[in-house]
Amino acid sequence: MLFKHDNGKLRRYIVEKKQVDIRPNSDGKLLFEDLPGYRYSCYATNLDLPLDQIWNIYNTRADCENRIKELKQDFGLENFCLQDFWATEASFRFIMVAYNLMSLFRHFALNHHKRATLKTLKVYCFALGAWTVNHANKKVLKIALPTKRRPWLDGIFAQIKNTSPPYLFSNA
Repeated sequence: MLFKHDNGKLRRYIVEKKQVDIRPNSDGKLLFEDLPGYRYSCYATNLDLPLDQIWNIYNTRADCENRIKELKQDFGLENFCLQDFWATEASFRFIMVAYNLMSLFRHFALNHHKRATLKTLKVYCFALGAWTVNHANKKVLKIALPTKRRPWLDGIFAQIKNTSPPYLFSNA
């Protein structure tokens, strides 16, 4: 549907209807009492693209709120304002570098982009008791880890071992 707003701009409204039985975790709102098994989402756009492309564009942008929340909660993005503008700028850039490094770690070591937040990685990967020992003239890293989490960590080390440069990564 096309509507012309008071400012003269045309807007296209796209309504998406999702069946709850098929997609129980889908987003959207239950709007009609006489159709209880459906959720609806609405997109307002000025783009003149096919419906599936518009859905892909807006659906991928929907996850940006989760990234902002992660930056605030896990990386302290909203708690670093300093007196000097350039110091604040440097802090912000350092936080973004740290976030991007963690994203690369998630991508290459864990083989997925968004599932594990920094808090999860801290508990499962980084805050582990470990020590080194000499074994057969080699340094060996010993990690104190519960038995049920060992296969997961072994999988991460295998993934890292199998990854070799050059790295091709897109953040799109």
